[in-house]
Amino acid sequence: MSCLLGLLGAEVLGVDLRNYWLEEATEMARSFGVDGRVRFIQFDGELECLPERDFDIVFTKSVLVVTANLEATISGLSDLLKPGGRGAFIENARGGLLLRTLRRIRHFGGWDYSGAHYFADEEIRLVERYFRLTTRQSVSFPPIVLLAGENRQARHAPTR
Repeated sequence: MSCLLGLLGAEVLGVDLRNYWLEEATEMARSFGVDGRVRFIQFDGELECLPERDFDIVFTKSVLVVTANLEATISGLSDLLKPGGRGAFIENARGGLLLRTLRRIRHFGGWDYSGAHYFADEEIRLVERYFRLTTRQSVSFPPIVLLAGENRQARHAPTR
């Protein structure tokens, strides 16, 4: 997604927890010729690691589902935006009983499934506290939710 946004002309700061993916993304940006507009840093799980604080847009794809404190993360993402900034979130939805059971089996012994924030009404309402949603779409299979909207919080001054 970072490379696609770079190809469309955006200046992009992409983040990931794993250095492995950052190396692959950096190489991909180079191959697409957007390495001058797209750069990547390792995310340590804390938004304070981000050098910039005045973004026009924040975008997540399957990120909020794995954050330790969902509300703090959404609030923090909102704080990163310029006044009038926008958020776009594509997140895994909760899904039905069969899917939830399959996820537990798949993640058994590997990832702590119990801490996941698969999106349903409660998680969507949390996003709505910080963003005035203009888009709310979902699909059943795979269960995914797309939320997009304008930041509700107005900062008094940039933190740069």
